[in-house]
Amino acid sequence: MTAILPQLPDPDALASLAGQPWPWLCLSLIGAVLLFGGEKLLRPGAVLLAVCLGAVGGGLLASRVAPAGIAGAPSWLIGGIAGVVVGVVVAAALWRAAVAAASCAVVAIACVLGTAVHLGMEPSDVHPSAEAVAAYAETARTGLMSYESDESTEALREAGARAATITGAEASRAWSGLSAEDRASLAGSLVLGGLAGLLVGGLMPRVSGAAMTAASGGAILLGSLAALWISQGWAVPVHPTAGLVLAAWATVTVVGLTSQVVMTRRRTAPPAATA
Repeated sequence: MTAILPQLPDPDALASLAGQPWPWLCLSLIGAVLLFGGEKLLRPGAVLLAVCLGAVGGGLLASRVAPAGIAGAPSWLIGGIAGVVVGVVVAAALWRAAVAAASCAVVAIACVLGTAVHLGMEPSDVHPSAEAVAAYAETARTGLMSYESDESTEALREAGARAATITGAEASRAWSGLSAEDRASLAGSLVLGGLAGLLVGGLMPRVSGAAMTAASGGAILLGSLAALWISQGWAVPVHPTAGLVLAAWATVTVVGLTSQVVMTRRRTAPPAATA
């Protein structure tokens, strides 16, 4: 691993990729796949994620507990295999709960965004300051180099704590600047949206999975296309207000959800009886 990590590009050089069209085209393709066929990929993707996390976590844990090996075999190998098994079992057992939790988060975020637009809030009202952006960049830069030494790890910890402190202070300042009615509306939409998403995700995991992937794919697709447009220096014909962006996201999400539901019904429809 240490022989591979030094070949990573300098963090500052990664910013030059934002001016290239192909990263945004790749992201838009991923968004389109999630938008129109994400429900089919949701369960395999969850299992794959559980396998990867279990393998890495089990290998690291076993290497720390038994660095000399287990029964003559490398400890990271035994721990990785055990982690894969545990990950698959956990993914299968907690599938419905995971879908319900993800649905809770997605619907809650959508409700808060809709309430914010209804209250007339704009992205500039919650835009991070230059100090916060610099703290995020420093955290990413030290994160890529944290494997080199203990000093780099400590620098990553300090940069992350500084970014979290700045973010918390700015979020608290923005929240305190709202009126009591606006705070109540946002908090209520968060709670009610989360409960609605939790209920739908628990009772109808397939429909909820299609809705989540459609919403995620729509956001990725629209965001990558917007970033592609900006990176190429093309003129923006219409100023995108928060309401316009939310309406476009909702429209694309409904189109993708409808497409997924129709395709699912066609797959599960019984064959027509022959005379």
